[in-house]
Amino acid sequence: MLFPTLLLIIGVVVVTMLIVKKVNLKWYEWLLGIIGWFLAYVAAQNYSASILEVEPRAAGYLLLFLGVPALIFLGLAWFLSSRRLQA
Repeated sequence: MLFPTLLLIIGVVVVTMLIVKKVNLKWYEWLLGIIGWFLAYVAAQNYSASILEVEPRAAGYLLLFLGVPALIFLGLAWFLSSRRLQA
């Protein structure tokens, strides 16, 4: 149960750092990042809950079906913002 809370705290710290450093992100980059963090949080929460209920197969499937899209969304948000900020 500690991992989802830690993931949420890291997300809040990252957003706070972006606001403090006045990084200008487009609306769709924010949207992709928020969706990615939400999916990562849900994947971590479902994984830890399924492991506690001794359902390792369900935990693996949930991590696969929610974690991979989370990584895709987060990677896409990072790629778009870093490419735009370098230009």
